[in-house]
Amino acid sequence: MKPVDSVRVNCIANQCLENQCLENQQKLLNLQKLSFDQRMAQARNYHALADYHNATLSACLAFDLLLAHRLEVSIFILLVQIPFPNQGVQILRTETGIRTHFNKQAFSVCDSEIYLKFVQEFSQQLRPCSSKERCFILLRRLSINCLFDEKSLACKRKKLRALHTLRCQLLNRIPDTKTFTQEFQSRLSRLFHEPEARIGEMLKQHYFYFEFNYAKRLLHRSHSWQQQQQLNQFQWSEAQAYADLMAKNSGSIVLATIHMGDFVGAFHKISTVTGDTRQTISLQREYSNDVHNDFTIVDSSKHHALLHGRFSTIDIVSALRSGRHILSMLFDLKDDFGASTTVNFFGTPCRFVKGPAQLVIMGGAPIIPFVTYEQDGIDIIDMHELIDTSVLAGESLTEATLRITQLLIVLAEKWILANPAQWKYLLSVFSYCAKKPLH
Repeated sequence: MKPVDSVRVNCIANQCLENQCLENQQKLLNLQKLSFDQRMAQARNYHALADYHNATLSACLAFDLLLAHRLEVSIFILLVQIPFPNQGVQILRTETGIRTHFNKQAFSVCDSEIYLKFVQEFSQQLRPCSSKERCFILLRRLSINCLFDEKSLACKRKKLRALHTLRCQLLNRIPDTKTFTQEFQSRLSRLFHEPEARIGEMLKQHYFYFEFNYAKRLLHRSHSWQQQQQLNQFQWSEAQAYADLMAKNSGSIVLATIHMGDFVGAFHKISTVTGDTRQTISLQREYSNDVHNDFTIVDSSKHHALLHGRFSTIDIVSALRSGRHILSMLFDLKDDFGASTTVNFFGTPCRFVKGPAQLVIMGGAPIIPFVTYEQDGIDIIDMHELIDTSVLAGESLTEATLRITQLLIVLAEKWILANPAQWKYLLSVFSYCAKKPLH
């Protein structure tokens, strides 16, 4: 059995080195502060010099400049007509805007040519920016600046509320966003069985929470008195029961939740109960020094962050079987995070990653699902009863994975219906839909 420290040395070190190298290359290129035309000229020059890696990086950075200066809706409408190439780069919608993300380290001449051609064509087809759009983008930048300033959460709440009120008013005056909002409201109304007027108010709340919850996440990276104040205000009725379970049980457990509310703060709050008595493992999209400890505050040497799709399943399973480990995971992820399975979600076949369920089944660890949400300005942690992940008699691993995944998604659906505005992926809910029927 391989100890998790070996996982950290042998599995994580090379990942971190590779990703830090790529991250540093992007930072160096970004420091040049080039315009779109200059960035594209740089990409073409790199390509002519057969430096296809930097040519691809520069082309994608040029595309990021387009993303930063346009409305999300305008970008996504055009992406339907000119699909983004799937050559080791993907588009992410983050709390600070849309950006490109690299899934591989090296790029070929073919990759470079594809991205150069795509970015050039996309820029030519993008319609001119209207005055209302420019005003909206300015307000968005002010909101993003608010996320990173050193003011208290209470001050950020007030400022973000005001900025989002202005942004929502502008959205209804821009043709593309008005049309998108009306169509989305109609679809969401049918999905949630709620009147469109109520859905409209829900979306306004979502735009606010999407960014405000990120302000909380940034706060948890500071390890300041403000962060401790935020942790102290959590209401968690099952805290003592959880502490008793941890004291009596030397086996491993899995903490599972969805991207709702201050989920990072909830992981931090829960880790204060276990102290430094357990090793923690978390799965993350990408490596970064800033986000490495998003899921623990106890002892960073006991926290092992592994990248999605770039870890050894055997190592994690062995760690879980060895006992005294906590695997922290978010299970409301689509198939762009790895192999998926089709389950029922709001009465529709949808694709969700199956890795989380497979890991816990093979690791023989029970799941403690929980959700966190804000109510009357207070963050609440609600823990569900423990889920036994044992394989049933005559059940295959595939069947057990589907069953456990479905159990988790039923919980996710319940939590989302209770607080839809606070679910991070509300605007992406229809992208979970599967092309194939349930199996």
